Amino acid sequence: METISRIAIVEDTPRPVAIATHTFQGEARTRWHSHRRTEFIYSTTGFLTLTTGRGKWSAPSGYGLLVAPNVLHELAGFGIVDIGAAFFADDQVRPTGEAECEILRVSPLLQATLGALAQEPALYDLSGRAGHLAALAEYEIKRAEIIGSGLPLPTHARLRTLCDELAATPDNDWDLDELAAMTGFSRSTLTRKFRSETGLSIAEWRRRSRLVHFQTLQASGVHPARAAKQAGYDNYRSFRDMSRRLGAAR
Repeated sequence: METISRIAIVEDTPRPVAIATHTFQGEARTRWHSHRRTEFIYSTTGFLTLTTGRGKWSAPSGYGLLVAPNVLHELAGFGIVDIGAAFFADDQVRPTGEAECEILRVSPLLQATLGALAQEPALYDLSGRAGHLAALAEYEIKRAEIIGSGLPLPTHARLRTLCDELAATPDNDWDLDELAAMTGFSRSTLTRKFRSETGLSIAEWRRRSRLVHFQTLQASGVHPARAAKQAGYDNYRSFRDMSRRLGAAR
């Protein structure tokens, strides 16, 4: 992506909310970076993923990613992505607790508010229309519905390498013995350490990772049947059944 320097300039704008908008096509990716302000990243088309040292979060159009300040992250977009990045000066606008990132539902009012604010001058009048829009954007972010959870990533080097391999080859059929051999752990040690670091079983982690992979392929225009196959399923029906079960379990 070409956005980092331009976004940094917007972030320094002395206003409660500063917004940058960009459009990307195909797969676009930033370098690893962080921001001093809380960032809300959203899109009206395409699919976004955000990766930190602790997890990966994904958001189709209609959803957004709220990222805590000073969190090193990488952002990727898939398909035709009309992206907006809103930076909030209010310290009360941030993910809850110790969370690095949250997936938020973008209400029609929030989308319209951010869209209108993006059309205003960067140094907008704080007492005018744009100032009211900024205050409304802050209010809507604070009350936005939190949706689902991210895909946790382990910090242990060998487990992180394993997760990278699983994410890069979602159609692999490695069994637990093969995964254990790849890490140098026994079966029992691998399953215990993996759950301790991620809170998930390996099987559940793979299902979630495959779902994200399917969504990125579909956003890029891949036919659902082919996307399901590339994500590691025999056919689209198998994938659909899995995604329904995963949704019900959340």
